[in-house]
Formats: sequence, structure tokens, C-alpha cells
Amino acid sequence: MHVIVVTDDVLYPTNSGGRSALLGECEALVAAGCELTLVVSHRNKLSAHEVSQHEKLASRVVFIQRSGFAATTMAHPLRPFQMQSRKTVLREMALGLGREDTVGVIASHEWTIPLAKSIAGPLGLRVALRSHNDEVAYMQALARSASGLRRAYCWAEAVRLRIMLKELYRDIAAVAVLSEGDSDSYRPFGLTPTFVPAVLFRDHDANGSAANIPPESARLLFVGALDMPQAVEGLKWFCSRVLPLVRAAVPHAELHVAGRRPNREIAQLLSAMDGVEFHGEVSSLEPLYAATRIFVNPVFSGSGVNMKVGPPAVRGIPVVTTTTGARGLSHLAPGFVIADDEEEFAAGCIRLLEDNDMWSQKSGDLSTRAGLISSPSIARGLLELFDETRV
Repeated sequence: MHVIVVTDDVLYPTNSGGRSALLGECEALVAAGCELTLVVSHRNKLSAHEVSQHEKLASRVVFIQRSGFAATTMAHPLRPFQMQSRKTVLREMALGLGREDTVGVIASHEWTIPLAKSIAGPLGLRVALRSHNDEVAYMQALARSASGLRRAYCWAEAVRLRIMLKELYRDIAAVAVLSEGDSDSYRPFGLTPTFVPAVLFRDHDANGSAANIPPESARLLFVGALDMPQAVEGLKWFCSRVLPLVRAAVPHAELHVAGRRPNREIAQLLSAMDGVEFHGEVSSLEPLYAATRIFVNPVFSGSGVNMKVGPPAVRGIPVVTTTTGARGLSHLAPGFVIADDEEEFAAGCIRLLEDNDMWSQKSGDLSTRAGLISSPSIARGLLELFDETRV
């Protein structure tokens, strides 16, 4: 059985929650006996090692360089940049990607649908969408938390995407959502989404599973996309209003921060803060997870599921998060401390730093519940999408 997966991002380096979830789904399909062709849209140049990692996962990999913002916007001013920068393929290339045993094409994210359709059409297949968020709501949330040109860009993306949703979803055969709360956004277009949760437990992660014994360190860890305004906003809130309260009670507590594409302002701000160790973009998060006692997720806007919570949950690292950050993850809630103001958030961190029994209980709840979402069940959910995808 052969599946073509059109990704919205590279899988390696796996240094974000979204990449980890996407890689986990691909690994789940391979473990279920599928051969994959990966069509990977990418922004930055990949190293030879990163290319090799993709090629080990799939029987074939096609990398497509995304076009730049200025050229894309000038050529397609009424279309979302995130979509139009991911180029479609010619019929001849599409025909070369198919095989007799190809069962379908998965578009990972709305932004990849035109590219996926350009492949599926010549092959006599239709597209199954792996949804990440209610994307219009997500871009609107980003706009509300941004300012200046970034705010204008996010509003424009939301408006342009909303205008073309009917066209975009035409001929989409099936949709798998990460959060059941996003299902209603698809029903007006005649789609009945299937809930297929994210892969939180990967074979690679099993080796790092926690023994539910609290580490001696007082390290807190934040991981996020540092080019996204809602992540930066939440991080600044934590550093300025929560971390001082935590360090007043536990003076040796320290926050470690990692994330992709930080700008100079946030890098300099974090590097100058007492009690903060800024790592920036790293090739692997494993050393940070191994030394972490608490994972913090101070996010106040956005939609869908915060995928970055998955890797620490699997490792049994207790999570202190806002209500927004826990959305779509109710099955993991017993392992969370949920707080929406600085005093409660700080109190949750302090308790987990000082109370080993509470830490062990939360850790055990998380690692057990994360492991129940198995790769085989998620692979079955994705493959069942193709029951209706043949033209």
C-alpha cells in the first residue's frame, strides 16, 4: 500500500511540536505497512543530513522550495501567501509519483491542498485533508495578538483564506481533525470530519519515557515558535510576571527557552534576563527534555491543539498551561496544572518544584495517558479516510 503525503513543513530537524506530530503520523503509516512518497514544501535550504533523514523514512521524497513573500504576493495578491508560496506540480511530475498500489494523497494542512490536488488529479485520486486548526480562526487569533505589519499580514491571510474556502474544499473527500472542536468549521462545506488525535507517542520517544521519578533540577522549559506573536506574548508574560514569583519561592529555579526563528529583539531580551537560559533554535530537544522538571505553556490565543505539549507529556514531564494551551487535550488534563493568571500559574510551578509526590502523580498520569494514543490506532484512522477517496 502506497500513500502520498504532502507536508506543509520539513520533518527534520524535529524541533517543534508540529514537526514531531507530522513525523509521528508518517512513522505510524510506515509501521502499519505503508510505503510513503513525501512531497515536502520547505522554506530554508536543507543540509545533506536532513535530506538523508527524510529519505530513510520514505521510499521517495520530492522537495519543493517555497517562493518568497514579495514575488508570491505580487503574482497572487488575492490569494494567501502561505498557500501560494507552496508551488503546484505539472501533470508529468504528478504521474511519476503514483503507483498501482497508491491509495490516496494526504494534504497536511489547508495550505497544501492546491499542491495535493495537482498531484491527485492526474492520478485519479482525491485528497484527504489532515487539518491542523480552524485556520481562519487561527490567523484571526494571531492578528489580534500581533501588531504593525505582522497584524495586517495575519488579517489579510485570514480574509483571503475565508473567501476561497468553498473553492478550496471542493472535491476534498475526507477531513481528519486534531481537535473535535474544529469540526464545525468544515460542516458548512458539506464535509463530515473524523477525529484522529495527534501522535503523542512515537517509537523514538519510548526510549525517553520517564520513570516518574522527579529530577533534582529546578528547570522549567518553554518550547515554541518564536516567530509567532502568541508564543512570544505568552513567553514575555511568563518571564515578566510569573517567573519572578517562582524564583522568590525557589531561588535556584531557572527557565530554559528553545524555539525556531527567534528575532533579534526576543533573543536579546531573553539572554539578558536573570534566571533565563536562552537556547534559540536547536537541532534536538532531547537534552533539554532530559533535564527538565516542568514544561510551561503560557499561551492565551490561537486555535486547535498545542502540539508542543505532546513530547513532554510522553516523557512524563508535568505541564503547567493556560486553558487555551490545554484545548483539545482533555485526555491529558489529569497531568496538567491549568492556570490563567500569574499567581495561579506561579503557584502551580512552585508546587511541582517543591512537592515530589505531586510531581510523581502528575508525571505518571501524563505518561500513561499519552501512551494510550497509539501509533497503530492513528494510522488506522488516517487510512480509513481513503475508503471514499477514489474518483
